Amino acid sequence: MEVEDHGSMDIGNVSLHCPAIPPYIQVIDEKHALHTPEFRDMAMQDRAMEGMLLAQIKEEFALLKNRA
Repeated sequence: MEVEDHGSMDIGNVSLHCPAIPPYIQVIDEKHALHTPEFRDMAMQDRAMEGMLLAQIKEEFALLKNRA
C-alpha cells in the first residue's frame, strides 16, 4: 500500500511538553503515515515498547563504548 505522509517532525517542540522519541526508531513493522489514528494505535502496542527499549539499550551501550 502506497502511503503519502504530509506530517512534519516537530519533535523538538513536542519534547518540551511531553516525552517524545525520534521517528527514526522503528516502533511498528508496517509502513503507515505519521500523524494518523492508525499509526497512533500501532505505536501504543507492545511491539512499539520493544522498539523503544531496544533503542535505549543501544544508546546506553554506545555511551559506555565512548567512555572506554
